[in-house]
Amino acid sequence: MCSRRFRIALRIICVLSTVIILDALIHFIISPPTVQHIVWFIRTQHAAVPSPPVVWPMKLGNSRPPYELQLDAVISSNCAVANLSMVEGNLVLEENARPTPLTYTDLVKIPDNLWRRPHHPNVFYAYPQAFNLTHIYDNLLQQKPIPQLPVNGHVFRYPVLSRDVCHPDNPASQLFDLVVVVRSALANFKRREEFRKLYSSFTNRNANTNMGMRIGLVFSVGLPRSQQDNLFMRGGNLTRLTTNGGAQLTPERLRATAANFEVERANYNDLVKFTHAISILSPETRAELYRGKVLFNIPVRRFVPWGFNKWSVEKHEVPWTVYPTYTCGAFLLVGFRQVERLAIGMLFTQAFPLEDAYTGVVAARMGLRPSSMYELVRPEDVLTKRPHNLESVEKFLSKL
Repeated sequence: MCSRRFRIALRIICVLSTVIILDALIHFIISPPTVQHIVWFIRTQHAAVPSPPVVWPMKLGNSRPPYELQLDAVISSNCAVANLSMVEGNLVLEENARPTPLTYTDLVKIPDNLWRRPHHPNVFYAYPQAFNLTHIYDNLLQQKPIPQLPVNGHVFRYPVLSRDVCHPDNPASQLFDLVVVVRSALANFKRREEFRKLYSSFTNRNANTNMGMRIGLVFSVGLPRSQQDNLFMRGGNLTRLTTNGGAQLTPERLRATAANFEVERANYNDLVKFTHAISILSPETRAELYRGKVLFNIPVRRFVPWGFNKWSVEKHEVPWTVYPTYTCGAFLLVGFRQVERLAIGMLFTQAFPLEDAYTGVVAARMGLRPSSMYELVRPEDVLTKRPHNLESVEKFLSKL
């Protein structure tokens, strides 16, 4: 009897267990699974955007003097470069002027006393060639089309090109941290040779031997001109220049009055101060340098029958009445990238003979804003006077 009950109970347990298991299986199959949200913490990086290839557009046409540099450009009237040849009249004229579009020809006809001050930046953008020069610069370096050939020509000939500094076919000449450009008259060959000797111990091929910075020294000698002596004909006005900056490069004056660098390691001298001030800047900051002695609100001078016309310009050369901010003086600190922009900008900016003011117009049209060199380093921290018999060093320093 007991064994029979036991068998029945065992069967009931087995049946119930089977029912429970089947019910669980059916419920599991029919019911949707419970979803758990899993959060993954992943460190992401922005996808690298490939930069367009950059190629300097000036090519060396021939390897013998006179050397020829050519602008390698694709010309297309359909390229996307903004035309800035129009400027609204209310940005140019005094009060109550209408916003009538004015061309450069219109600007030339406006009397000086009717111009609005301070001048709006669009006035300088309308100067020939009136294109967005930043777009021109970007397109040239990326080998994209530009709308026109430059107004100042696209082929340039030079009697001499330095092999040691910034030569197109010499990669080793392009590795300098600092390049010193000395302006010199074309005929001052012996003077330039003397200048090279004085600074040869730490420039060009001997760069990096004294201060840990590669310094290049190159001369900008200009091109031969048809007008002889010191007479210049401009706009029907005969101008005589009574002084010549190149005359300062005589061997006697170089030894007596040149601002010579001290390069002795034992002394914490002025050149080391200057080198340190440059070397602590980041590469990006050095590339963007555009510093010098800054001049603001310099009025434009016109030719007068009797007077000092050395700095005068014609109305068709400079129609406005105040120059944009520009730099002048004996020293300019300009980054390589800014030099490239100014060089391209000068090709596409109608030239007038006042170099400092003209460079300021180019800089304004390129969107470059000069700043004071004295915020970074003072000239007296760069120059060291050696014993001499003349007093022109003090006079020279007082003009900086």
